[in-house]
Amino acid sequence: MAYESDEVQKLAVNYFADALDDSSMRLEIFKAHPRSLDDAVVIAANLESFTKMENMRRPVMGRRFVREIYDHQRDEEVMMLRESLNQMQSQMNSLMQEFGAARSSGSSSQQRRGYAVCFVCGDPDHFKVDCPKRSRPHRSENGSGSAYRANNRS
Repeated sequence: MAYESDEVQKLAVNYFADALDDSSMRLEIFKAHPRSLDDAVVIAANLESFTKMENMRRPVMGRRFVREIYDHQRDEEVMMLRESLNQMQSQMNSLMQEFGAARSSGSSSQQRRGYAVCFVCGDPDHFKVDCPKRSRPHRSENGSGSAYRANNRS
């Protein structure tokens, strides 16, 4: 009766090994000569665990290896940082567009080149205090205007 039990166990081990997709795992199970199906399952589980750990190895500084550890919390932090970076990049792009629009306006480009221009209308013939587009009266008419305007009057 013990002989039948041994034969049944060998058949079970063979069927289990044949059902495996990985040929190297099948070979290792046959090399180990398991006595029962339970032994074969334990060997297969150990081999699978070892294979997964080996696949996680990555080289560091020449020949030494380090196993990567999967960390869900680190993944969430990375995703939050990427999202923040994307937001900052979009804000930067909008600021660059605003800067480009301000840079292309005529009065600001004249001011940047160093010309003496009115800060209200951009006209180089007068300063802000003498600008005709201002709502208050010109101080140059009462004698207290800028020297530039006073000198350029005929």
